[in-house]
Amino acid sequence: MAGEAHCFERYRGDSLWEAVIRSQAVAEFALDGTIVWANDHFLAAVGYSIEALEGRHHRIFCEARHAASEDYRHFWTRLGSGEYHSGEYARLRSDGSAIWFQASYNPVLDNHGAPCRVLKFATDITAQKRVSAEHGSVVRAIDRSHATIEFDLNGTILSANDNFLRLFGYALDEIVGRHHRIFCLPEVAASEEYRRFWGALGHGRFEAGRFMRIGSGGKEIWIQATYNPILDARGQPYKIVKFASDITEQVQVESDASLRAELEDRSRKLELTHRQLGTVVGSIGKLAQQTKLLAVSASIEAARAGQAGRGFAIVAAEVRTLAETTRQATESAHMILQDRPPA
Repeated sequence: MAGEAHCFERYRGDSLWEAVIRSQAVAEFALDGTIVWANDHFLAAVGYSIEALEGRHHRIFCEARHAASEDYRHFWTRLGSGEYHSGEYARLRSDGSAIWFQASYNPVLDNHGAPCRVLKFATDITAQKRVSAEHGSVVRAIDRSHATIEFDLNGTILSANDNFLRLFGYALDEIVGRHHRIFCLPEVAASEEYRRFWGALGHGRFEAGRFMRIGSGGKEIWIQATYNPILDARGQPYKIVKFASDITEQVQVESDASLRAELEDRSRKLELTHRQLGTVVGSIGKLAQQTKLLAVSASIEAARAGQAGRGFAIVAAEVRTLAETTRQATESAHMILQDRPPA
């Protein structure tokens, strides 16, 4: 560390002050923003030596547009009047790359109670900001591509994005405060399985799958969805975020394909049955023909027997009539099996 006598020199040797110097990036400025001193942590963070900084203005850490702005001028005016400032600040390193500080600018008072310097305590949060930005980008990408809705642990709706509202046909104020069951058939919402579903989510268990839900006006909607418990700082679930994609059309196509396969299977079975019936009908027809021939033979024998064969002749006539009726019936059945009207 380097520098001249400072207005807070009285803190030198204080254990608390030394602990701060060891753990944080610290810089001292004159009331107009001129750099007076900085510790090693600060110099390492911004990539300068103390010789390169002393006597220069704080604006070297700022983008030109911001350094020339009225807000920046007011910032130093307020600090010079003794006003404290803190927050997250985007600054520039010596190579022009961005660095983010979680920092406080603290006016230091002299023995007369007047501001004499501004002391800055800072922590480099660039890595956290980068991770946060990446997470934010991922969340925005998911929000753009999915129907998203949030619930409390009981299933009460907290919020939903535009994709979800369009898919289900609701306005946001129509669903916030209502229960998830408005998207379910009554028998589903009243089931033990549905109660267990929300019980598991409330205990932090992830759920995913295909779900049939009901939109505004009773419209059936199939979704591929995940129900994601969100944990608080203690690792306890405090809300559920659902990401969903509309697969209604896909499910319909699959259903149509399944129906076609079932119909084709039935058609094959029916065709086989027709062939089997055709074989049976053919056999009956042959039997009827043979029966008719036997009846004719019996009639001839009855005629030869004269009066003694009269009863036998009556029976033969009945058999011949039955054979003819059977022949006509089998012929009609054969025509039907061949999809032709009987004569």
